[in-house]
Amino acid sequence: MTRKLEIGYIGNGKSVNRYHVPFVLTRQNTMHIHKIWSRNHAKDIWDEIPGTIYTEDLNDLLNDPVVDVIVVNTPSAFHYMYAKQVIEAGKHCLVEKPFTQKLSETKELFALAEEKGVILQGYQNRRFDSDYLTVQKVIESGKLGDLLEVESHYDYFRPEVPESVDHYSRDTSFIYNHACHTFDQIIALFGKPDHVHYDVRELLGENRMNDYFDVDMYYETLKVSVKSSYFRIKARPKYAVYGKKGMFVKQNDDKQEADLQQRNYDIHLVKSGGCGPYLRHQFFDGRSRAFRLHQIHVAAAARHGQDRDQEDQHAHASNPVRKASPEQQTFRKCLHIGQNRGSCRGKTGSGLKDSVDHMGDISGKPERKRP
Repeated sequence: MTRKLEIGYIGNGKSVNRYHVPFVLTRQNTMHIHKIWSRNHAKDIWDEIPGTIYTEDLNDLLNDPVVDVIVVNTPSAFHYMYAKQVIEAGKHCLVEKPFTQKLSETKELFALAEEKGVILQGYQNRRFDSDYLTVQKVIESGKLGDLLEVESHYDYFRPEVPESVDHYSRDTSFIYNHACHTFDQIIALFGKPDHVHYDVRELLGENRMNDYFDVDMYYETLKVSVKSSYFRIKARPKYAVYGKKGMFVKQNDDKQEADLQQRNYDIHLVKSGGCGPYLRHQFFDGRSRAFRLHQIHVAAAARHGQDRDQEDQHAHASNPVRKASPEQQTFRKCLHIGQNRGSCRGKTGSGLKDSVDHMGDISGKPERKRP
C-alpha cells in the first residue's frame, strides 16, 4: 500500500480552507492534512478538519517527522520568511502566489532548496482552469494558423476593494497579487516575451491601490494583451485569439469563478456516511451542490467542461438572437447597475440560475446545462 502524502499548512485562512483543503479532502486515499499552524487558533473562523492537528507552535510543524510537504499560505509579505524556514527544516515546500516580493528572494530560496535537496514550487494553479486549457488545446491544434494577437481578460466589478485601500502598498497591489495568474498562463503558453509594455493605473487617484492594468507582451509578430480592472461592470471575453486562418473567443472563465462570486457562502464541514468530511455551500438559487474543487494538479478536473467550453466560439451575425427572458432581463439590470447577484435572489429564484447558464449564447441554440 502506497503511503499517503502528509501535508502541513502555515496559515489557516480563506485560501487554505476554500482552495486547498477541498482538493485534498477528495483525495484522502493519497493525501492527508496532518497539521495546520496558525498564530492564534482560537480566533480561526473555519471548522476544524477531523483527523488534523492544529498548533500555534511553528516549530511543532517544522520539526514534525510525519510531515512531507508544507504549504506557505500567509500574506505575501511573509512568504519568503516562512518558505526559508520550511526549506531549512528539510521539508518540501509549496508557496502560494505571489511567490515572493523580490526576485533576489526567489533566487535565494531556489538555491537553498537545491542545496537541501528538497522540492520548492509556486502555487500556479490557474494553469489547470478549464478556460485556459480549452484555449491551449485550440492553439495547439493549429487550426487558427500563425497567431497574430491574443487578448486575456480577468475582469471584476468590485469597487469596494480599491475603495477600502487608502494608500499604495505592494501587499494590496492589484498587478502584483492578481496578474501573476494571467502572466503565468501566457508565459506557460508562449515563454518569455521579447519585450513588455505596462499600463498600470490608480483609478481612484495618485498613491492609491493600482486597480487597473493593461500589459502588452510581444513575441516577434505576436502581441499578447493581458488586461484587468476592478471597475469592469460587464466582463470582456476571457480569451480572444486571432490567427491568420481564423479566430477563437472563449467568453466565460472557469466555472469556479461563478461559484466564488456568490456573496453569501454557507461553507461548513459535514460528514458523508463513512467517507469523511467534504465542503458544501449554498448557491444563490437555494440549492446545495458539492463545492467545485479548484483544479490544481490534475488536468482531468478541468476536462469536465471542455466540450461545452469549446462551443464558446464567436457566433456569426446571421444567427438569430433569442429574446431575453424576464429572468435574464432582471439579471442584466442587476449586472449593469453594479449590484451583486445575491441581491437578486428573492426576485428570481432558481430561474436566475438557469438564465445565467444561458447568458452570452446568441447562436439560437441553448448551451448544455452545467452539471
